[in-house]
Amino acid sequence: LGYVDGQSYNANFAFGLGSLAYAIGSAAMIVMWKDEQFGLTFLTIMNIVNGPHGKPWVASGTTEDGTPIRSKEKKTFSYAGASLIMVYCMGAAFASYNFLIAIGAINRTGLGEHRVWLSAWNQLLPAALVHMLLAVNCGVLRPPRMSPFRELYILGQTLGVLVCIGSGLRLYCAVVSGHG
Repeated sequence: LGYVDGQSYNANFAFGLGSLAYAIGSAAMIVMWKDEQFGLTFLTIMNIVNGPHGKPWVASGTTEDGTPIRSKEKKTFSYAGASLIMVYCMGAAFASYNFLIAIGAINRTGLGEHRVWLSAWNQLLPAALVHMLLAVNCGVLRPPRMSPFRELYILGQTLGVLVCIGSGLRLYCAVVSGHG
């Protein structure tokens, strides 16, 4: 990042502050998404948020004068679900960085090009896994109650968190050592 001699620390510091601000804003947007508040658009016609638990009501139709008929309160995911979504997004970002670090090793190492590409592919697989878990999290708001599906769901979530931790540690080791 330091294009001007002697200013690399300032450039990296500014990049770090910008990244931190972006991460905080992203976390706030995920919490707003959890509460069905889609940014600053204030689409109140989409959500009538006056259910007994503060969740939006799902309108089953309208009366003759256009007033929505409230049928039931809509379910949204929990704070734990929002936290898992944040962890999965970080894990996907870590895996993407690891992939790029592995690709950058093509000219730096004495390994064959095929081996470097295989390593890069292995670094990208956690990103594919956490994207699948993100898709599951969007559709399944609460763990299933039936015995084998509940354990599989919880095991998948645990595996996703462990994969994200592993990707983060791999990225940390690559950054500290100065190379992939």
